[in-house]
Amino acid sequence: MPDLTCAEVDDRDLESGYLAGRLTAEEAEAYEAHYFGCERCWRTLETALAVRSARGARRRAPFAVRTLAAAAIAVIAVGAGWWVTRSAAPPVDALRGGGEAPAVRMHETPAGLAVAWAPHARADRYRLRVFSADGGLLLERLTEDTTVVFAPPPGAAFLDLTVLDALRAVLSGSGLVPVMPPR
Repeated sequence: MPDLTCAEVDDRDLESGYLAGRLTAEEAEAYEAHYFGCERCWRTLETALAVRSARGARRRAPFAVRTLAAAAIAVIAVGAGWWVTRSAAPPVDALRGGGEAPAVRMHETPAGLAVAWAPHARADRYRLRVFSADGGLLLERLTEDTTVVFAPPPGAAFLDLTVLDALRAVLSGSGLVPVMPPR
């Protein structure tokens, strides 16, 4: 399939088809090749994935998550963050490779809060994001390691761990996990 343009993506509604899993393998590969190289389409997909994730989270936990999700969408839309990278935070089944959610463990260390997880066999990188209770993005780290240490924020916070392969396709993700408060 030849390289796609933004107009073709819009005309063929490839974003919606991709999110719904209705594209053929060839169409999905062409769309992925396009959005990895197109800032506009990348941001559009990133926002759609955040909305989809927020809608699912709202069904599971309707309290603080609504505020968190709305603020997270705004943060993603403007590209704000501590370490800004071009990586999406989709729900596990949004892209290829869904799988078992990684078990996130937390413990206090002299250097701060350590967040750790078991390695995934097909992972190339892991993305850890920490959000304040009001949805502000406090930290974003893209790493090959399976442990990240950071100073925990005051008050309630949530983290999200996403497992990515070499093409940045999502293999699995933790969803929002409450950050263990410091003692």
